[in-house]
This record gives sequence, C-alpha cells and structure tokens, in this order.
Amino acid sequence: MRRTAICWLAMVLFAVVFGFCQVTTTKQTENPGFPRVVARIKLWGKTGPIKPITLFTPKHFGVYRVSGVLVVTTQTDNNLYGYIKHVDGGGAQQISFTALPNVGDYPVGPFVLRDLIGAPIQLLINSFGTQAGKYNLFVVIEQIM
Repeated sequence: MRRTAICWLAMVLFAVVFGFCQVTTTKQTENPGFPRVVARIKLWGKTGPIKPITLFTPKHFGVYRVSGVLVVTTQTDNNLYGYIKHVDGGGAQQISFTALPNVGDYPVGPFVLRDLIGAPIQLLINSFGTQAGKYNLFVVIEQIM
C-alpha cells in the first residue's frame, strides 16, 4: 500500500513539476502588426501621363506589397504603361504593368519588393503617343514584413 502511494505521489509530483516548467513561445510567423497599410492613392479622371509621384518613403527597412487597379473609363488611344520605382540593396529597380486602351479594369500587381530606408517608392504612368481617354487609378502599399 505504501509503495503504491509513493509511486502515485512521485508521478503527481513529476507531472506538476514538468507541467509548470513548460515555456510557450510565439511562432516566428505570427506577428499581429503585419501586414499593415502604409499608403493609399486614388487618382480620378486622369487623361494623360503621370510624372513620377512618391507613394511612400519608408522610415524603416521592410518588405512591401504594392497592389491596385487601373480602370479605363473612356477608351484611350494607346496602351497605358505604369511603373513602380524603388531602390533596394541592388540599386534602383523598376516594375511595370500595362493597361489596354479598351474600357475595363486592369490589375496593378500585386508586386512584392523590399525598399531601403529613405528611398521613395514612386509611381509613373506613360502612354507613348496621343492620349484621349480617361482612367482612374487606385493603389495600396502594405508593409508585410
């Protein structure tokens, strides 16, 4: 009887000690702060090229996702060519997207990029030739890491 009681007591003591000594850590992939929107742009009724405009200038090194839509509301004469410019460890980079002259919605990205501190993420739209139609542009930049 004593042996049984001592065995049970030892097992309970063992379970209690190891139960309280466990440490739980958060997983490296869990981060409640990301992704977060850092910039939004809405351009309505544009009729021509857009010179380079700064969408966002990072204050911290990070990885960013640029996405959006270019909506052609009135048929244009030529394709619209868009460029996202940024600077990473390899130097100046440029990502492009295209919208046809037909009325419709055309995706902008999603593009994932890393950007250096203080190096602006810029957008420009160009159409080589004449431009007669109208378009709207909506872009969101999220910091994902």
